[in-house]
Amino acid sequence: MTNVAPVSGRELIHRRFTTEDGLVGNIVQAVLQTANGFLWVGSEEGLSRFDGRKFEVFNSDNTPAFS
Repeated sequence: MTNVAPVSGRELIHRRFTTEDGLVGNIVQAVLQTANGFLWVGSEEGLSRFDGRKFEVFNSDNTPAFS
């Protein structure tokens, strides 16, 4: 186990994303980060992939496997 210095509240950044930001749904059911850094966010409406700047949506409208 590595030693990690305590983090004060001033060092943390918090940002809330919604469908207005490109998230596929506002009720998140799962989150996974891949080895290449993408965040995958799952909801009943589909999946969103976040690259640090924008979301790409995968749902039944653009991904046949979701039908």
